[in-house]
Amino acid sequence: MENSSPSISPGQPDTLSSNVSTSGITAPKRIIRIDRDYTSGELCQFQTAFPVEIDGRITPRRFQQTINTLNDLLAKAHNPKYNFFDNCLACLTIYTSTLCLRPHFDRMIEEICKFLDNENISSYNSQGLNFRDPRRTSFLFVSFYFNQFGSMFIV
Repeated sequence: MENSSPSISPGQPDTLSSNVSTSGITAPKRIIRIDRDYTSGELCQFQTAFPVEIDGRITPRRFQQTINTLNDLLAKAHNPKYNFFDNCLACLTIYTSTLCLRPHFDRMIEEICKFLDNENISSYNSQGLNFRDPRRTSFLFVSFYFNQFGSMFIV
């Protein structure tokens, strides 16, 4: 039996196979990638360039605010001061501190996921867009689903 899963080439948004929602409505979707921005070195940041595929659904300003906030949260997550403290504490306590204290990085990543969920609910889902969890791609890129018919996104 042939494998019928869709293939997505890097950098190119491709049409995915139809997705059936809980209401039984079939809606084709696309994935749009926002790649990492390496202009500031190894710091995990995403490009703020507005994708033309979503023009007319969300304003470029709103999109850039979302990406800038995401970039700010990522910068806080990679703060060397907190990471140094967490690593020293873990080493001094033979890593037993990790049983009762979550590292700063983990707390910030959880905050990033909550932020993207709130953005999806407040702004993007009503326009047929849905940001995906960037942990799924190890923060190499952030992507979102694009509902091609422009109706409300059903999660």
